[in-house]
Amino acid sequence: MRTEALVSDYIVNGLKCPAKYNGSHYLRECVIALVYNGDQIGCLNSLYLSLAERHRTKPYNIERCIRTLTKGWWEESKCGGLFAKSPSNSELIHTIVAQVKIKMMKVG
Repeated sequence: MRTEALVSDYIVNGLKCPAKYNGSHYLRECVIALVYNGDQIGCLNSLYLSLAERHRTKPYNIERCIRTLTKGWWEESKCGGLFAKSPSNSELIHTIVAQVKIKMMKVG
């Protein structure tokens, strides 16, 4: 299974993140970028900047959209017990990256 498909499947079906939020496609792109290029994992700001340039918006809009998605997802589903409290953007992104990498190793 392709990485992009694994990421989408995990976000939509595994975590049940609602696609109704603008942040869902930004979240997906962040995770895909970090799966392919793990050296950016410590600096989400540079990742937000590159996404903002690609989408012709500001980095704080990317961050805010993902934060809104995270908050809405947390309030709607309580994350299925994955987090004890509402996760930060980086906690959510890093958790998804880790889970996708685990799934990729299982798939081969």
